[in-house]
Amino acid sequence: ESTEENTQHEKQNKELVSNISHDLKTPITAIKGYVEGIMD
Repeated sequence: ESTEENTQHEKQNKELVSNISHDLKTPITAIKGYVEGIMD
């Protein structure tokens, strides 16, 4: 692989990881809010 291809690949990987972590955080935040609402 050329260096340029490698950089492009790394960039796509980072974007994928950040998308996944964002998608995971959102439901977790929603669940936390829901649980806290029940406990009040």
